[in-house]
Amino acid sequence: TLDADLPEKDAIIAVRDYLAGKVYSNGNIEEYSPLSKIIFLILQEFSMLKDDFKRFAQNIYQAKLLALEINQREFELFCDLLIGFAYSRKGLYDKAEYIYNDVLDIAEQSAMFNIMLIAKYFISKLKIETSKYEEALLVVNDSLSAISKYGNAAKILYALFENQYIQLAQTQQL
Repeated sequence: TLDADLPEKDAIIAVRDYLAGKVYSNGNIEEYSPLSKIIFLILQEFSMLKDDFKRFAQNIYQAKLLALEINQREFELFCDLLIGFAYSRKGLYDKAEYIYNDVLDIAEQSAMFNIMLIAKYFISKLKIETSKYEEALLVVNDSLSAISKYGNAAKILYALFENQYIQLAQTQQL
């Protein structure tokens, strides 16, 4: 019926609250749908992240396995990107770059535009971290162009890349 609650309603509210800096409650995670569990596992890791990126990656891997189990390919790839992020935070840049590029290739072949952009965002962050500013600028410009060209409704992705462009411009005095 049309008045039924969305199964992921609590997870969506938790994401909203987390992004607003508010305390969110996930109650008993076992009561939720598998998709909500993935979202709560990811949120839990971000809210508890205290520079223990090994633990972060291990727990995100559990969310990835759940996504794989319920055929949520986009969430599975997003978890891979977060695992790559953990590697980059540990200084394992080659491993992180390999993961990012692998996800990017899969996203491009599967026409998953938002995952492709998120992968490019992590790639550009990695290029900045490793002082490869010109390469980062190419990725940022390409991404901004693609978002504009295809009229992507995900304004947050545009804002993320625009912010990176501004940071690069200030760093490199473009």
